[in-house]
Amino acid sequence: MDRYESIALVIVAICLIPILYLFFFLGRCGYWALKERFRERVLTDDALLGKLEYLDGYWISLSEDVFPVSIEADENGPTEEQRQFSISLKSKLPQYMEMAKVYLQENLEGKDFLKHELYSVLIGTHAEIVDSAFSLEFGIANEEMIYTVDFKNGVPISCSSSD
Repeated sequence: MDRYESIALVIVAICLIPILYLFFFLGRCGYWALKERFRERVLTDDALLGKLEYLDGYWISLSEDVFPVSIEADENGPTEEQRQFSISLKSKLPQYMEMAKVYLQENLEGKDFLKHELYSVLIGTHAEIVDSAFSLEFGIANEEMIYTVDFKNGVPISCSSSD
């Protein structure tokens, strides 16, 4: 092999390495995206909670509620205690929503939280519900900011915002 062939081979290798790397990277991303899109949905019809879907460690209610209720549990489903806690939480939800809005108003100045609507309810693991820990998320339609109020033993303990 003469000098020109060697130079041509080096140039081709230099050009092919990034192209092959890009092809491999995009191919792997495409594989994971397709795998996620066509994954088998885990659905169940719970006697107390209604229709639930399992997604990334959470059972999410698919009921006619305006807001989703997410329960952190494994693929076996929510525990009996989590189910009972969810039912009792729904019955007291208007009180907790009012407490959360007052807490947000006191801790995050400059916003009127009376216009914010309930975005979702998050119920933690079995160990967390022993302390009656849960979170309420609030937002306004067409706004990206979500405000979260964390409760423990029926009292708001912290709040945060995220977009």
